Amino acid sequence: MATIAKEKLRDLLARARTTDRHRTGHLRWKFLTWCADCDIPEVRTLARTIDRW
Repeated sequence: MATIAKEKLRDLLARARTTDRHRTGHLRWKFLTWCADCDIPEVRTLARTIDRW
């Protein structure tokens, strides 16, 4: 699960470097939703940190 979170975050960060704000927002929502559904507390903490950024 942690590896999946890492890859999803990498995809999100790569997309954030582009000018497609709509797609970036969608990936951010998908990442945060996926993390919220995860049973690993550290992944949920990561999601909160990313959301605050």
